Amino acid sequence: MVMFRDFIRRYALRLDVKGFVQNLPEGSVYLQACASKENLQKLIARAKKGSLLSRVESLSIERFEPIDSCNALPKFYIKY
Repeated sequence: MVMFRDFIRRYALRLDVKGFVQNLPEGSVYLQACASKENLQKLIARAKKGSLLSRVESLSIERFEPIDSCNALPKFYIKY
C-alpha cells in the first residue's frame, strides 16, 4: 500500500488547494488542482518528491485556463 493519493490529499488540504487525485488504469496517478501559484508550486514539489513508500518516476504538468474562482470547487479529494 503506497498511500500516494492520501499523501497528496492531506498536503493539498493543508495548502487549501481544491481539486482531486486519482489512480489511472495503467498505474499512473492523475492530479487536478486549483490554488494560488505559490501553493500549486508547493504541491508540485511535494508530488515530485513523493511519499516515503512511493516512487515518482516522472511528472507531467499541463496548465489549463484558470476558472473564475477556486472557491467554487469542493475541497481536495481522492476520486475513485
